[in-house]
Amino acid sequence: MSVFAAKIIGLLAKPLGLGLLLILGGALLSRWRARLGRGLVVVGALGLWACATPWMGHTLMAGLEAPFPPQEATSVPKAEAIVVLGGGLTPPAGRRTHADLNDAADRLWHAARLYRADVAPRIIASGGALPWRTPGAPSAPAMEALMTRWGVPADAILHEAKSTTTRTNAVYTARLCRDRGIEQVVLVTSAWHMRRALATFRATGVEVVPAPTDHQGIRDPFTLMSVLPAAEGLQDTTTAVHEYLGLLYYWWNGWLSPASGAALEAGWRGPQEAAAPV
Repeated sequence: MSVFAAKIIGLLAKPLGLGLLLILGGALLSRWRARLGRGLVVVGALGLWACATPWMGHTLMAGLEAPFPPQEATSVPKAEAIVVLGGGLTPPAGRRTHADLNDAADRLWHAARLYRADVAPRIIASGGALPWRTPGAPSAPAMEALMTRWGVPADAILHEAKSTTTRTNAVYTARLCRDRGIEQVVLVTSAWHMRRALATFRATGVEVVPAPTDHQGIRDPFTLMSVLPAAEGLQDTTTAVHEYLGLLYYWWNGWLSPASGAALEAGWRGPQEAAAPV
């Protein structure tokens, strides 16, 4: 299965794709089975409403983030390197001369903050390019360009620019660490992504300390707005569902088990990696 096919399947399993499938399928079915068809339309519409509420999005995100609360940079144990995962920006390409940042860009800022707090003497920027995006535009160099503007020397940043999934982040970074004699790293990623990333990195045999950032599951006081649909609510729910599905998929394949670390490295093949969720 290609990474593109895995993305398409993932989209259909998420709230928007699944809700639209139920609504469309119900509308078509109602021509022959009116009651069942109308029922599917109602279920799809109500499901989309529920998933688009800020309450649902914050609840699901908070469940992922609970083991990884915010922490001050000065409280993070020292290590040999800081690993920061991509996903926080879109590299410059075509008419776009600068990287575009998103919510997860907090990962880069937090990595720079940890470096300036002397948590580690170097940063490993881990992030390649997805196949449907501009060829030759991996995230790692754009990540470096941004962090150098925030005070991190360019010679303190290492690139891992081949990975396209969390698993390949871990495999390629572990390989780079072994080549350079690095045994302990501080891992920086979004708090909602940390559970899967941490378990996947530890499966490679690297000693990892989590340093979460980009916390999203922070609830506002409950009001009527909490149960009214909003684009932000649907985005949070979709991100959380993606992560729960990713955890299930990685667990099913044994990629979260420390015992699988040696097999993960020895048995890796490029085309096989493409089936893993990002």
